[in-house]
Amino acid sequence: MKDEQAEKFHEREREEAKTGDTKSGEKSTLPEDVELDEGPKTNTTEPESQSMKSYDGWNQGYIGLAMPDYYSGVIVPQDVTTDANDIEQLDPMLKECEEVTGQPPSNVLAFAGYGTNENAKLADEQTELFIFTTKDWKRRKDLQESGPARGRNPSQSGQRN
Repeated sequence: MKDEQAEKFHEREREEAKTGDTKSGEKSTLPEDVELDEGPKTNTTEPESQSMKSYDGWNQGYIGLAMPDYYSGVIVPQDVTTDANDIEQLDPMLKECEEVTGQPPSNVLAFAGYGTNENAKLADEQTELFIFTTKDWKRRKDLQESGPARGRNPSQSGQRN
């Protein structure tokens, strides 16, 4: 689209130079000469959405939440939120799961983003929580930086030469 706009701009310049007359109407600007306002922006098509940080910058949108049943794979509760961080969504999802199924989940596996003291307190006699303590990329980075393992190869332990 930028190329089309630039081509129209140059075509108008050529016509004006050829005829010596200035065409009526507002003269367009080359895309690279346009200065965009860096201030806050509003999404007029989705006013409820929020600006959220993601792996590739900032995006306008929502966070989708889903809690599938381990055995059937059926998504039991689901929700959409505009909270930039879904750390406080574990409790509402557990409650909705109990509401839908009629019983609390027996085991819950959650990623490290839910690893807070408040979320750990959600475990009770009926629900056991398994929350990762380290994000996967951090764990892989630590393993790469630690170098190769030392000592006897575990697959050969117990075997003598």
